[in-house]
Amino acid sequence: PIVKVEEMENKLIGLKNVEGEDSNSSKGKSEPEKKTSGEGTGKKEPVGNFTARQVSEMAVYPGCEKFKGDKAKLQQCLSKELSTELQDQLADFSETMANRGESLAVSKLQFVIDKSGKIIQVQALQAGGGAINVDLGKESEKALQRIATRLSSRGKNIQPAKLEDGSAVNLVFQLPVKFQLQN
Repeated sequence: PIVKVEEMENKLIGLKNVEGEDSNSSKGKSEPEKKTSGEGTGKKEPVGNFTARQVSEMAVYPGCEKFKGDKAKLQQCLSKELSTELQDQLADFSETMANRGESLAVSKLQFVIDKSGKIIQVQALQAGGGAINVDLGKESEKALQRIATRLSSRGKNIQPAKLEDGSAVNLVFQLPVKFQLQN
């Protein structure tokens, strides 16, 4: 389950997913790393989340296939496509802005595109001082989760990012969200 932003306040956020284990003692035993389907080949499955800099092949959003092989253009296309979908999903937010007398709001989302191409662990980042609009962050978070659900239900998953050896990995991605009222 995705943790609410409020629960994440004052927590350190890392780039790795770490699962705890049930234990009665204060010291837990670590599990050995799982092997991939090629058991016995000595090849270990990559663990944790990776950034765009760490992967050799960028995740490919549906509609961005023409940029395959160009990490920078794939990143731009992914950002552009998600921003366009978020804009559609956040159309109702303009009322909130108008009621407050605000014309500009900024937020930043962080999420993971997992090994199967699903968008998971969506969270609005709180850093950035007073420039970050908390309400826009919450609405953007919900909107991106709706987009992720819609992509999955249509069977249009994102092609996951890959390492040099071709193994699919979880990709951490940050997306700035800017909402401006048109006069």
